[in-house]
Amino acid sequence: MGNAIPGAPRSTTRKVSQEGGMSLDQLTTMTTRKFRYGHRLSHLFKPSKLWEITTAVFFGTAVGQYSFLSIIALVLLIIGTIVWALASGGTADYDTSLDHSIWLSYTTFIDTGTQTGVSADQSEKVKFIVVVLSGLGFIFNLTFLSVVVDNVRTLLDRLYTRYSQLFARKHVVILGWTNKTLFLVDELISMFIETGGKGDIIIMGNSISRYEMLRTVELTFRRRNPPKPRGVRIRV
Repeated sequence: MGNAIPGAPRSTTRKVSQEGGMSLDQLTTMTTRKFRYGHRLSHLFKPSKLWEITTAVFFGTAVGQYSFLSIIALVLLIIGTIVWALASGGTADYDTSLDHSIWLSYTTFIDTGTQTGVSADQSEKVKFIVVVLSGLGFIFNLTFLSVVVDNVRTLLDRLYTRYSQLFARKHVVILGWTNKTLFLVDELISMFIETGGKGDIIIMGNSISRYEMLRTVELTFRRRNPPKPRGVRIRV
């Protein structure tokens, strides 16, 4: 019973007698893993996939957007330096040396009023170069500041949402913002008018931003007839 049958195939899971050997199953598993890893790498380095990753990094994150704008600023500064050094011919204040070219490109790019320092008797080529550099810098600065303002506004909204508190005693709370919220607010105002009471109507919702809720409420009840009593406040 315990004797092996002559000529029978050996088990594929039997370890190789040599030290450090591998079974056929282990070798197959390792080969499969290497194949899958290589396939993933080849898929990752496809041009379409690389472009997708690049756009996600540079345009999908705040750090990526700042990095992208920094690269644009550096490219514009280099272009301005090269153009002034090779095509302007220089002025009495700024010659075509590398130091002067870099400084003029930087100041014209950062300060949009620098071009007013160029006198009227300069050549048309110099005037054109300075105006173009100043215009590009003006557009870039507006774009950069708009991104900064938007990020700061988002941060302040998050801080307000997390740490803001409303203190009220006589109040009615409306949970959520739907297409029936304004109708409910109008009914509550009518109730306060009939009873002659005072209090706060507090709306707590996160489906839209706080600014949009305040704007919608203000536009809706600005010309209400009869008007909202002064003792009734709508708070968001």
